[in-house]
Amino acid sequence: MRFAIEGEQTGRNLTLLAGAFAGGIAGELLRVPAGAVLGAVLGALAVNLARPGPRLPRGFREGGKILLGTVVGLSFAPELLATVGQLLIPVSVGILLLILAGLGVSLVLHHGFGWDMPTALYASTPGGLSELALTSEEVGARTHVVIAVHTVRVITIVILGPPALTILIGLWPDT
Repeated sequence: MRFAIEGEQTGRNLTLLAGAFAGGIAGELLRVPAGAVLGAVLGALAVNLARPGPRLPRGFREGGKILLGTVVGLSFAPELLATVGQLLIPVSVGILLLILAGLGVSLVLHHGFGWDMPTALYASTPGGLSELALTSEEVGARTHVVIAVHTVRVITIVILGPPALTILIGLWPDT
């Protein structure tokens, strides 16, 4: 893995990382759900719009995937595994339905709107913004489209989710 930053790109790359870091910190301080990820995306976006240029070197992207994998791996405690075992059937049904819905949406995006299939699949796959953005690049999807779709999805859920859930809970109170 190569982490070197060469030539005149050094300043831009460091500014890009600083913008992402500042955005992530701001998102957390403002207590935005998924604030670290959304803030980092918006911070990097702002820097990239102000100072466009090539992407970070591959080594930085791979290093980010390793850090992300570490964070996810640390969340697997014995209690989590026991809970997953207890919920295996309902969770499996839910995952199957989400996958089928995502496949349906991807087919609409592909056939109805002319999106290439990798982009359509990754844009309609339920999952974390950072994970989908990182893996979509590896399969040749238009990563900027995948990031845009999932950023809008997360922001919409953050804004509309709580009031919508409150209404739905009121419709089906526990009996």
